[in-house]
Amino acid sequence: MRVSIQREQTRLLYTAIPFSVVMTLFNAGLLSYIEWPFIQHSHVIVWMTMMIVIAIVRSGFAMAYARSTNSGALFWLQAFVVTTLINASIWGGAMIYLFPHNNIIGQALLAIITAGMAAGSITTLSYLRITGIGYISIILAPVAIQFYSEQHQYAFLLFILTILFYLTILASSLRMYRNTRQNIELSYKSHHDAIAIREAMILAERANEAKSRFLSSMSHELRTPLNAILGFSQILQIDTKNPLSREQDKHVKEIMVAGDHLLGLINKVLDLSYLEQGEFTVTLEDVSVLECTKESLSFVEKMAQKKGITIINNIKASHHVFADPLRLKEVLINLLGNAIKFNRVNGSVTLDSSVDGSNVCIEVRDTGIGIKATDIEELFKPFHRLDTVNNVDGTGIGLSLSQQLLHRMNGEIGVKSVHGEGSLFWVKLPASQP
Repeated sequence: MRVSIQREQTRLLYTAIPFSVVMTLFNAGLLSYIEWPFIQHSHVIVWMTMMIVIAIVRSGFAMAYARSTNSGALFWLQAFVVTTLINASIWGGAMIYLFPHNNIIGQALLAIITAGMAAGSITTLSYLRITGIGYISIILAPVAIQFYSEQHQYAFLLFILTILFYLTILASSLRMYRNTRQNIELSYKSHHDAIAIREAMILAERANEAKSRFLSSMSHELRTPLNAILGFSQILQIDTKNPLSREQDKHVKEIMVAGDHLLGLINKVLDLSYLEQGEFTVTLEDVSVLECTKESLSFVEKMAQKKGITIINNIKASHHVFADPLRLKEVLINLLGNAIKFNRVNGSVTLDSSVDGSNVCIEVRDTGIGIKATDIEELFKPFHRLDTVNNVDGTGIGLSLSQQLLHRMNGEIGVKSVHGEGSLFWVKLPASQP
């Protein structure tokens, strides 16, 4: 970071050279013109020549820096510091070689022009502490010394004013240096953070793609032997030549139930991986919410009967949505299954539908255990299961899959819940005309 800050400081300093050179030559010419009547002409010519030479040298360095392919090298910073301090020394030398000892007006004009150069340097040299402080000090120190050594009645007053002026612009230079450095540091940090975020996003996308490919591959690999298990179990059940005993038939049925459950979970994982890879399509058409709900309820009736759950269907026959019927049924089965699994024994599940603007809202309300407010944000994340105490089966995929399916159908899903009192899941989909 230190090298980057130094590189930016160097860039800013060299960027200011053209303006600095123009102002230097202008003020040097003005000073020479003013002091010409009071000082030996040879002194003025020599001083002005030195000023022109250093201006040419600084301009040359600026052009070379602009063409350099290694603009961050320490050499350019050192070259700037040296040429700047030499320039300051020439200005400070004006107070020695061009100082009119017997003319208060000439002294005042010389002091004003020199002080103006010192003040103007704040905007062009304070990007670096040594150039800002060094330039001001080298220029104004001879001014203060000359006025302190003068004998006329105004000399001491001018000396005090010079010291106060020096302290004021010195404080301004330091403040500008600190502000500039802080801005550079913040800019560098923001740039560095932006790069880090981009790199993290790229890594996250790669990891997500790898995860999706893994899930897809594993799901396919698991389905093959599982289908074989289910197939052989069915053969055992229908084999009339070698019929199963009552105990064997019971065990085979348990294998079938467990296999069907596992196959359903594998299919959900496979669907999720397809969605994340963008290899999943939906076919949108006019769908009756009531008919879709009735078909979905047939899949969860036995589960509800086992827990004594009462299902109340208040879905209105007039409500139709523009959706994929198969995927909407999958969403409703997920919501109904959760409402039953996380419900109380002998509880209830209520389905309602209503029109919300251009959408139809489908609600699934249960009287179950509810969801903590701190857990709601995690609810739709893949493989995140909220209830681990009651050993409710599942992988935590259903809600995440439902959310992504609804997004593909231009819909949305949400939840309202009070812990200990139950939950209400709602689904919104674009309404269509029957």
